[in-house]
Amino acid sequence: MKQMKKLEKGTYIIGVSGGPDSMALLDMCRKEGFQLVVAHMNYKKRDTADRDMELVRSYCARFHIPFEARLQTKPCVGNFQAFAREERYRMYRELLQKYQAAAVLLAHYYVPAEVQEIADYVGDSFYLSKVASKLTNKVLVFCGVSFMGESGKLLNPDKAVLMPDASADCPMAHMVTKAEIDDVRARYEDLAVVCYINSTAEIKSWSDVCVTSANAVQIVKKLPNQNILFIPDKNLGRYVAEQVPEKNVMLVKGYCPVHEEMKVKEIQELKQLHPQCDSLEALFMEVIAHA
Repeated sequence: MKQMKKLEKGTYIIGVSGGPDSMALLDMCRKEGFQLVVAHMNYKKRDTADRDMELVRSYCARFHIPFEARLQTKPCVGNFQAFAREERYRMYRELLQKYQAAAVLLAHYYVPAEVQEIADYVGDSFYLSKVASKLTNKVLVFCGVSFMGESGKLLNPDKAVLMPDASADCPMAHMVTKAEIDDVRARYEDLAVVCYINSTAEIKSWSDVCVTSANAVQIVKKLPNQNILFIPDKNLGRYVAEQVPEKNVMLVKGYCPVHEEMKVKEIQELKQLHPQCDSLEALFMEVIAHA
């Protein structure tokens, strides 16, 4: 609530599905006095779809809030979740321009489905930060963990970055110490400290280069250094070491507690249940959509 009160004046587009969480957010924002435009997308996929839309419409009419609804009649192509997300983005982009909205809501894949549904953009932390850097909105609301908000601020220093839950955190983002890095630097003159983006801003400042899971191998290959300390994710670091055997890639003990619990058998079973998913990302999105 305190963070909400720090928002700049302006118009805010808020996506509302009609579910209890989005309705509670709408009511909270209205009571705080924000100038709102409510956006609702009706995909006609649920038995309650029309009822949900009417609930949101009635609330907006009662409190004189502009209401923008879209009925999705376009045939779905491929994975429905990906299709629906793109159609929702298209609507949000139109409304952002139409109303010159002040803030944009960015949600990570890991947040609950109802939060993703009302977000303007959904993706991994690096994608969201890159998207944010191209937007004209001066307020970025990051729905994710703290290091994501920090990354967003690093790439968008002139914008206000807000975290709905300031206590949300990722254990792995902290799983290396300055002492560990200093010890390895003392032993290897040509050391390059390579930091995975899923880390705190402080840890990033101790490194020489920051990478994503998509470009880590390519960047490590191109570094002139023979000795590499990869922090903090030991699993991604191990993969990089396998792909770049000509270099001495050293690891720390950092790991994602969630990923550490995943089993190959579980992934294989999920792929059998969702054969239409052609990637782990698509599989993950399909699973959380039906959780």
